[in-house]
Amino acid sequence: MSEEPEHTASRRERKLTVRAVHRDEPDLRRIAELMIRLALEDAGRTRVDVRARIKPPTLQPIRAAS
Repeated sequence: MSEEPEHTASRRERKLTVRAVHRDEPDLRRIAELMIRLALEDAGRTRVDVRARIKPPTLQPIRAAS
């Protein structure tokens, strides 16, 4: 019984091939624009949150003149 099963013999005969996939380089200008837009959007949201927490000076209690 020195014969190998058929599927084992075919595995040894297989050759591995690697195919390179070439992709376009990323568009750095668009990526930079997106990062800037996200940063500005976040800064605007933060500014709105801060201003919402601070009472406007018109709502400050009036002090009696001394």
